[in-house]
Amino acid sequence: MKSADDAAQAAPLDRSHREHRADNSAHADSSDHASPSHRPPRPFKREDRRILAAMRPLVSGLATFLGHHCEVLLHSLEDLAHSVVHIENGHVTGRVVGSPVTDLALRILHATETDGEGGEDRDFRVYSSSTADGRPLRCVTMVVRNGETPIGMVCVNFDLSVPLSDVIGFLASMRQTGSDADREDSPEHYMMSAEDLVTRSLDVAIRNAAAQRGVSPQARNRAIVADLNRQGIFDIKGAVDMVGAELGVSRFTVYNYLRDLKNEGESDGKQ
Repeated sequence: MKSADDAAQAAPLDRSHREHRADNSAHADSSDHASPSHRPPRPFKREDRRILAAMRPLVSGLATFLGHHCEVLLHSLEDLAHSVVHIENGHVTGRVVGSPVTDLALRILHATETDGEGGEDRDFRVYSSSTADGRPLRCVTMVVRNGETPIGMVCVNFDLSVPLSDVIGFLASMRQTGSDADREDSPEHYMMSAEDLVTRSLDVAIRNAAAQRGVSPQARNRAIVADLNRQGIFDIKGAVDMVGAELGVSRFTVYNYLRDLKNEGESDGKQ
């Protein structure tokens, strides 16, 4: 039996503490001896909320890319009873913002916090599930942390009942729908090193500048630097030296071109 002192200490537990214990007790090995991973979550900090807010574009981007047959959502562990804070394609499972965490998500969270379980893969779990009406799902749940502390989860639930032809048809038509309708396809090149990226971009910029007739060497070099600057190439370490060597000018000359371009941009902005 618990002593009067024990009862007095338990009385001040707040509502979130009680909810957390209730949600987790069904999955604990022993309700009388809760493990350290079943302690109540610490109060959320402003940084926790900023981290979760930064995950919202990931959720929306994945859902847009994968299509309406794939649900993507973000859980916040601040309030397990209303953990869904962002969801796309919620029709897959019928959930909405404010829905609670699932029992399996709690078990996954418990496993990630248990020493010795999961190894390097402890922060994600790929598994099969099903909806309430029996449609099969292929799922992945990924834990979001602030340092070592779990603060949320990103979940992707793919409806396997959708015909493969529909999935392929959607992916093939993506560029003609929504916000992609007015965008041309942009070729993407997959480099093995940053040097390869700079070299290829520089070669293209040189060819573009060579197409301009009657341009002085200085103006040509300046146009090349401007082209590379628009692409963000000079954000790569060592790019200035590589470009200067290829153009036959010093790194200081390249920096002067970049300074002039910046000043011109600031001047245009003031007009």
